Amino acid sequence: MTLGPQTHQTADEGNLSYLEQTLWKALSSETDSKSRLFAMLALMAERIGQVTAAVVVLKEAGQNEFAPVAVWPQGIALPEELTSAAQKSLDGNQGLVLPRSGTPERFAELSCPVTLNGTLAGVIAITVSEADSERLKRAFREVQWAVPWVREALLQAELSLSREQNTRTNTALKLFAATLSERRFRAACLSFVSDLAARFDCERVSLGFSGRRHVKVTVISKTARFSKEMNLVRMIGSAMDEALDQRAMIVFPADPDDAVATRAHQELASAHKARSILTLPLFVADRFIGALTLERSTEDRPFTKSEIETLDYVSTCVAPILQEKRENDRLIIVKLWESLTNLARSIVGPRYFGRKLGLLAALLVVVFLSFARTEYRVTADARLEGTIQRVVAAPFDGFIGKVEVRPGDTVEAGELLVALDDRDLVLERLKWATERDRQKQLYDKALSDRDRTEIKIARTKIDQANAQIKLVDEQLLRARLKAPFAGLVISGDQSQKIGAAVKKGETLMEIAPLDSYRVILGVKETQIDDVAVGQTGNLVVSSLPDTTFPMTVRKITPVAQPVDGGMAFMVEAALEGNQDRLRPGMEGVGKIDVEERPLVWVWIRPVLDWGRLAIWRWIN
Repeated sequence: MTLGPQTHQTADEGNLSYLEQTLWKALSSETDSKSRLFAMLALMAERIGQVTAAVVVLKEAGQNEFAPVAVWPQGIALPEELTSAAQKSLDGNQGLVLPRSGTPERFAELSCPVTLNGTLAGVIAITVSEADSERLKRAFREVQWAVPWVREALLQAELSLSREQNTRTNTALKLFAATLSERRFRAACLSFVSDLAARFDCERVSLGFSGRRHVKVTVISKTARFSKEMNLVRMIGSAMDEALDQRAMIVFPADPDDAVATRAHQELASAHKARSILTLPLFVADRFIGALTLERSTEDRPFTKSEIETLDYVSTCVAPILQEKRENDRLIIVKLWESLTNLARSIVGPRYFGRKLGLLAALLVVVFLSFARTEYRVTADARLEGTIQRVVAAPFDGFIGKVEVRPGDTVEAGELLVALDDRDLVLERLKWATERDRQKQLYDKALSDRDRTEIKIARTKIDQANAQIKLVDEQLLRARLKAPFAGLVISGDQSQKIGAAVKKGETLMEIAPLDSYRVILGVKETQIDDVAVGQTGNLVVSSLPDTTFPMTVRKITPVAQPVDGGMAFMVEAALEGNQDRLRPGMEGVGKIDVEERPLVWVWIRPVLDWGRLAIWRWIN
């Protein structure tokens, strides 16, 4: 922060009471922010009393440095103690009360930071004399109450900037839409310069585009036709050349500090009584395509900074549209000739070595593809399965009690895989056994009483209990699921589901043998005609990319299935050779050898097939 001394004379502080009404009016009016902040400082000093100096320090627009924007009394040199207090408050982002030591008047500095949207925006600092504790409390409270006034001034400044940017954008959009609505290039240019002349109160607006050596004036506002040999047109073209040669915007009359040449602009102004001239180069992509010149004849209407920024923004937005319309408006033969000329220049000319090398490489590739041949192979996604697979399913509704194996484990025939929870079955058996014993007692009593009816009833219920016990015993036996043969568990991890409910018939595990595999290939429908039973090929699985396994096609399924957004036929192939490293469920890529064909045919075959199908669809 740089808080420099002020050189003006100090205002009479005693007159502040007479100006209070004026200060309140300035504080509540929509004047510039500096006047409002000065009025706020003056009113705050009057309310506190014994204030010798006050300052508002804010961050400068577009910079990271802080500087004083309002000082009271106006024109005083800020005390070093006040500057130091403001700097400390900025560094620590906190309010401070710093009494001076060794001064009989008991001076003290108070500072309070100002934040906006959570960001430090500035600080208010004052110097108070006769600073007893009560005065310091009241003074610090007044400084805190002044913070919202500073924040409101900052918000007003941001709002004003936002309004200016919105106005600029709105102007650019309207001119952009008006230019874009014209179909022809010249009509678009006339619409653009006419709108600019009307909106910015210009005597004349000219638009020119770069030619071979000089800028050619294309349109002039309020002038439907003009001769390129006219003195005015030549002078405007020279002014545009002057701006393009320097790659800079030219404002005439120029600022003495600007290091730009304005001779052509001065001649244009002298010859045609133009008081203010503004020339903007038009830049599109990587080059300057032309320039825009605006003239005003009114002496008291120079181009303001805001108008220059708006015009620069507008020209930057509209220039690509004008350039595109200019190129599209040329005759087709001109476009074709330019394309051929550029191509020939890049091939035969002294530069573009890369293009020449690329053309030579393309010729070599064409020669190579004309004679090269390769083995045509049908490539398809492959999946390894066991020749047979056995599903282990839940025999009845129940709960998983114990799991002995997981996918990837090898098992022997008869080995326990999963045991269902049989506690309910044991209780069920106990219930029916107890019922059977009770019915036997009733049966014996009926025998002793010679009650034939009760004897038959008891005998029937005993048979029912025996049947239920037999059913429960069978369920207890089937609750222990065992491996039907030696093999590999390929799916069904039930180890994380102990206690979970299962439904009758629900698949718990799948087992496949380890000594017999088959390969399932998903051949695309466009290539299935090239596959035949007995063809050989190779399989590479993802887990063993360095090993190939020979295979032979055994069966072609005549039914297509949807696979990855297309249709594929399932082709079954048998593996040959050592299969010890393979496991069911492995996936990879299989390639079936068909025959030797030209390399270029192998590469463009999918395009040819698509073309034939598309032509047949269109013709028929």
